[in-house]
Amino acid sequence: MLLRKLYKQARYYCLLCVVYGFVITANGQNYEQIQWREVVAVLKNVRLDTATPVIAVIDEAVNWSVVPKRLFWENSREIPDNGLDDDGNGYVDDVRGWDFYHNDSDITNDGLGSWHGTPVYSMLTEMLYDELQLDFKFLGIEGGHSITEIKRSLEYVIALKRLFVTSKGAAGANILVLNCSWGKEGLWAEDFPEWCALYNTLQALGVLVVGAVPNAEVNVSEVGDMPTLCSAKNYLAVTNENENGYLETAAYSVLDVDIAAPGAGSVTLLNSGKRGVFDGTSAATPYVSAVCFAIYVYSQQFLSNESGSMPSSEWPLLVSDFVERGAFRKLSLQDKVKGGRSLNALGAVRCMLEYFMKSELLSGTRKEVELKSYYPNPVRKDLVFRLTSGEACQIRVVVYGMSGATIYSENENVRLGVNDLSIDFEELEVERGVYLLAIEVPGGKVLRAKIAYLGK
Repeated sequence: MLLRKLYKQARYYCLLCVVYGFVITANGQNYEQIQWREVVAVLKNVRLDTATPVIAVIDEAVNWSVVPKRLFWENSREIPDNGLDDDGNGYVDDVRGWDFYHNDSDITNDGLGSWHGTPVYSMLTEMLYDELQLDFKFLGIEGGHSITEIKRSLEYVIALKRLFVTSKGAAGANILVLNCSWGKEGLWAEDFPEWCALYNTLQALGVLVVGAVPNAEVNVSEVGDMPTLCSAKNYLAVTNENENGYLETAAYSVLDVDIAAPGAGSVTLLNSGKRGVFDGTSAATPYVSAVCFAIYVYSQQFLSNESGSMPSSEWPLLVSDFVERGAFRKLSLQDKVKGGRSLNALGAVRCMLEYFMKSELLSGTRKEVELKSYYPNPVRKDLVFRLTSGEACQIRVVVYGMSGATIYSENENVRLGVNDLSIDFEELEVERGVYLLAIEVPGGKVLRAKIAYLGK
C-alpha cells in the first residue's frame, strides 16, 4: 500500500514547492499584497448562522498532522470502516472524501500526505480558519491526474452538492467553492465537451470553481489548456504574479486568464510540518479560492438577514463579479490578464458590501497613500512606481534636479488599491545624473525617492 502511493507524480501547476533543510520563519503568506488582513478586520465581527459551508479541494493527499482532520467534512450517512456503501452513492466508506487515483477512501496517502496537496490545504486553512476564524469544512478529493479522474472527481462534487440541495441540508455537503491547483496543457475545449459540461452543472448547483494555469510563459489561448478554455462562467482561471506585479514564470491570456494572484514566494506549512516556500500558480489559486469562499459565505448571510433568496446558478456569477470588479488594475498585467486584474481581497469585499448596502462596515479600513516600489533604478527610459491608496484621491508627482529646479510636475488621479504610474525620462530631455522623485499626497505628506538617470 505504501509503495504504490509513493510513486504518485502529478502535473500539478507548482513551480518550486520546495522543502528546505531549515525552518523558514517568515510570517504568513502574501497577505499585504491582497489586503487580506483588512478583510479580516471588516468581517470578523459579522455573525454567521448559515449551514456549515464547504470548500472542496481536488488535489493530492493531505497530511492530517499538518492540516487537522477536524476541518474535514464528514459523511453523516456513511458508517466508518465497515466495508459497506451505507449511503448507496457508489463509494465504500467515503466518510471524508475519496481518492480517485487509487479508488479508495484514503485521502491521506496512508497518513503520509503529499508535497502538493498538504500546502494547498494549509494555505486555505491559514486564511480561512487561522486568520478569518471561519467555521467551515474541507471536502478532500484526490484526483486531477488523468482526464477520467478529473471527470469522476467533478461528478463526486456534483453528487454531494445535489444531495445537499435535494435533502434540504440533511445530507451531502454545502459546497460553495472548488479549488483546483492543476490543469492539462495542450488540450482544447472543443475536444472535451463532456468535461466542460460538468462545469455548467456545477454552476447550476451554485459551485464556483477556481483553477490554475500552467507554470510556463505561454499564451493558453494559443497553446491550449484545460479546463481553462472551457470558458465556463463559474470558472476563474488564475495566474501567478510576484511582488512587483509581473507574472512569475506563468501562463497568460487577455482572453482566457481571469485574474493574477501573488503566489510567488508564498510561505506556508509544508507536508513536513515546517514552514517553507510553496510557489507557482498552484499557490496563487488558493488565494483566490479563499477570497471567493469568504465572500460567498458572507454574501449568503447578508441576503439571509434580509429574508431574500437567489437562484443557485447566480451565486457563482455574483461572487466572481465582486472579485473581478474589486481587483487591482495593473499596468504590468494589461497584456497578460483580462483587464490587467490582480487579486484585491478588500476591493472584492467592498463591492460585496456596497451591493448588500453594508458599506458602514468598511469604516476605519482606509489607508494613506504609500510608495511601495520604483523600478528600474538606475533608469534609462521609463520609471515605473507603484502606489497603494486607501481611497480614490489626487496626488501631485514632481521630479526635481539636485539643484532644486523642477523638471517635471503633473497631477494624477489614483484609485483605491494598487496604482502603477510611470515617467518617461527620455522625454524630460535631461542630463545623466541623480534626480529626486517627490509625490505630494493628501494631508500634506510628501513621499520621496532618489532616482539615478543613465541618459540616452
